[in-house]
Amino acid sequence: MQLIRQAQSVRGGAPQAAIFISRAVKGTKLLGEAIALLSKSKEATVLKTVIHQKQAIADTFGQAATIWDLPGRQAAESAREYERLFKEILGMLK
Repeated sequence: MQLIRQAQSVRGGAPQAAIFISRAVKGTKLLGEAIALLSKSKEATVLKTVIHQKQAIADTFGQAATIWDLPGRQAAESAREYERLFKEILGMLK
């Protein structure tokens, strides 16, 4: 956060910073605590989209593929999460 503050002070407010949570485990106390803590940030927007930890994501590297290339329910869920994240980021640019 200090780096964000320094950059914004030098550039008169820019760059706009955003944070998202990745490798989260659904329904855990840690996820809720992370969201609560990050939401207190004044320097960066906390994006609503969370990328959950799934084996399908880890498999992409070994298969030289993207999450959109892999079959299965987990891959499809992860692909939807990334699509939501990308749309949320693009929405910030408007």
